[in-house]
Amino acid sequence: MELYNLREAKLIMPQFFIDKKFDKDDLIDIRGNDARHILGALRLGLGDWILLSDGEGKNFRAVIEDVRTNSLTARLGERLKRRNPAPPPVLALAFAKKERFEWCIEKAVELGCTRIIPFLGARCVAKLGEDAAKKKRRWNEIALSAAKQSGLPTRPCIDDPTTFEEVCKISGQFDHAVMFFEGEDKLSADIFWGSLEKKRGEKHLIFVGPEGGFTSKEIALAATAGIKTLSLGPQILRVETAAISAIAIWQYNLGNMSARP
Repeated sequence: MELYNLREAKLIMPQFFIDKKFDKDDLIDIRGNDARHILGALRLGLGDWILLSDGEGKNFRAVIEDVRTNSLTARLGERLKRRNPAPPPVLALAFAKKERFEWCIEKAVELGCTRIIPFLGARCVAKLGEDAAKKKRRWNEIALSAAKQSGLPTRPCIDDPTTFEEVCKISGQFDHAVMFFEGEDKLSADIFWGSLEKKRGEKHLIFVGPEGGFTSKEIALAATAGIKTLSLGPQILRVETAAISAIAIWQYNLGNMSARP
């Protein structure tokens, strides 16, 4: 199958996810919010092309062939060529105030993070409350919107909210688990710079703690679970700053921020 080069396609518009398997020459009906966005906000019409993704890493160029009041039909063209990236890090993120937490989800996904595990730490100021299911739906909507905007070919997922202890228990499922801690003096570059690329096929989990930081008990629990502690430098960073910095460092060293398609 011929593959279009993503750079040559000059992609400047959001992509859209289709919840079914598809291939070249298939006709895809698009309805609801996506259709309204394509026809209304983007003002696209017959003969224009859009990017459709199966949510599992495959993108196709699709040409709009039929337009109706609140829906459209597009025919799939060739699959767009992409690099085969290393698995991005999974972000275990402590609850923070609503605006900061949602902003962090959005930017983490824009940087290529496809899975975020919200957790409650001992020093979390923000609490989950009784509307956990509602919050999770909103977080996933924010993540999906960020994936569309940034052209991320994989549908992102926000896990069910959990506790720090529970995340520590599953950390053994990853090849590398790292917790960023302001009391640590080892910089991430000291340990991983120049070596992360060798770990491209491995799974990484990175922890970013709450506004009040991790407690000594949590640090000890992480050490028992085999989780490394690292520093992001001498400055005390807000939750969202630390999370975005950590993901950017990991993605860069894994080679996932290369300009090559």
